Amino acid sequence: MFSISKQHLQTLFSLMLSLVFAVGLWYVVTGSAQVEADVAVRVEYRGLPSGLMVEEGMINRVNVRLRGPAELLRSLHDRDLTYTVDLSEVKRGANVIPLEPGSLLEFKAYEVVSSRPNRLVLEVDALAEKIVPLEALVTPPGESSELRLASTVLEPSFVTVQGPEHIVRTLDKLDVVYDANRETEAGARSVSLAIAAPDLVEVTPPVTTLRYTLAAKTELLDLERLVQLDGGELREYMVEPPRVKLRVDVPEARKEDANYLASIRVLARVPELAPGASTRVSVLVMLPPGAHLIDVENLDVQLTRREESSEEEDAEKQE
Repeated sequence: MFSISKQHLQTLFSLMLSLVFAVGLWYVVTGSAQVEADVAVRVEYRGLPSGLMVEEGMINRVNVRLRGPAELLRSLHDRDLTYTVDLSEVKRGANVIPLEPGSLLEFKAYEVVSSRPNRLVLEVDALAEKIVPLEALVTPPGESSELRLASTVLEPSFVTVQGPEHIVRTLDKLDVVYDANRETEAGARSVSLAIAAPDLVEVTPPVTTLRYTLAAKTELLDLERLVQLDGGELREYMVEPPRVKLRVDVPEARKEDANYLASIRVLARVPELAPGASTRVSVLVMLPPGAHLIDVENLDVQLTRREESSEEEDAEKQE
């Protein structure tokens, strides 16, 4: 049977003890060695006086280079370190504020080699507020389109702006830009748009609603139409004047359409009249879809019923 002598056991024990001592010595030496490392520190601000705002110079982090034991430095990287900058003494204009991250309690066991940056230069201005109008800048359909921009409305049309005084005082209006050139059909539209403002300027409310209408492009036409009778034969009556002049707004695409233009008519309703009697009656202008009456020369005409003996003679004269 195999057996281990006492001398062999002592030798094995000595080897293991030497290994433990070597590892411990290595840990002590490396753990206490002085090394340098960079640590990121988050920057927070407090105490800014009421009525002031910082325009430029604020940073989110400062990089601090430390010297100390390697093992301790490694533990700092896992911590959320914060450095607070006191703004209670700042004034309008340029303010230089030294950064002293070495004052942090977490850094007391280390040597602070440097910090980047080591100071802040803050530009401070008074905080101003005023109400300004909005202006809609809508790109209309192009020349080749059959549509035109008929109307635009912004709701709200005024907003409150707040920011650095030297910027706010120059704002007379804010533009709201939209491209309606993509639309292909006439009708009313509504779209919510963000209000663009200069940097550092806050807008309340930040969104406005643009309501706009696209209509067919139109053209004004001066027309003349024979008065037609509704409820009587033309040969039985005399109409004075027999023709009425109209000004009509028609879709640009239909201005050469003979059938469309022919559907623009002028009617006069015929009342009960004895032969030889006359009266004035209002005319009614009939319009096709898309056409709008702008003006009519005569809103009423003189209607006279012919005598039976002279119907043919008067009809010839009227023709």
